[in-house]
Amino acid sequence: MSTQRIIRAALAGLLCGAGLGLAPVPALAASPTPAATTGPHRDNQAWLDSPVPTGAPAGTELAIGAFLWSPEQRDIVTSVTPRFTVYPQTGKAAPVVTNGVPDWPGHYIAQVVVPKGGFGRLTIGIPGTLCDDHNVCQAQEFLFDQAVGPPVDVYLPAITSGSLQISSDTIEARSSVAVEATLNPNVQWPEPLQLPARLVIQVRERQGPIVLEVPAEHGQFEGDYVANLAIDKPGDYVIQLALGPDATGPDLFPTELAAITVTPSTLATPVPATTGKGAGAAVPEWWPLALGVFGLLVAGLLFFRGAPRNRT
Repeated sequence: MSTQRIIRAALAGLLCGAGLGLAPVPALAASPTPAATTGPHRDNQAWLDSPVPTGAPAGTELAIGAFLWSPEQRDIVTSVTPRFTVYPQTGKAAPVVTNGVPDWPGHYIAQVVVPKGGFGRLTIGIPGTLCDDHNVCQAQEFLFDQAVGPPVDVYLPAITSGSLQISSDTIEARSSVAVEATLNPNVQWPEPLQLPARLVIQVRERQGPIVLEVPAEHGQFEGDYVANLAIDKPGDYVIQLALGPDATGPDLFPTELAAITVTPSTLATPVPATTGKGAGAAVPEWWPLALGVFGLLVAGLLFFRGAPRNRT
């Protein structure tokens, strides 16, 4: 087996062991492809919150954030401890190495101090072990390609949180209630994150199945969506924000569920006219007039029959 294949297999095993999974990924807006870093890698990506401060003077304290993504696994990189290494811009001072700390799934923050010689180059990697064809192993850092966000080809709920507001948490059955949704990117990247024109509001029974899905259209402001829904059956429900119809798992936005109680309707329910075999036909509107005419005819006939006849 070639060394390149060994590297690829080792990194795949490392990331899989870190708890990566599979998820459907709708494409987002185009963005620069992460730049390749020096060293072995599998094109795993580190999307930086902002450009690295190249040239920052020594001793400067910086917070560097990055979202780690595995295109091959099509999932976020979690349950790892990435190492952020800052190399000096000039001189031979030792680089500064700081572990990244997760603050939301897939996103890590490293508090670094710029080494002597200034901020020159940043690498982000995961420590591991590389073995050659003769089973000789050595410590090796598996590096991520880097680019400045927003991330691309990442499912939107992984990098965006949502909030829901309803005009009333108690409504009557078949009555309409307004729902407002807001999407908030987890990071204020230099370029705005392109958001979809429409989302979906899911209504489900508490700890039960989905009973209704309604579209939420783009509102007046960026990231705002509005919808109206009406539920026929009384009961207790929760509503949640989804990327599209029949969404599950990674296509559901990480937001608190909004609870709503539907009470029986006080509106009168129209009773349909009885039809079908054995049912009496409705009386036509002209029937009273016809009955009166018929009565006059009968009375006239009786009168003429009872009248005396002239004899010659």
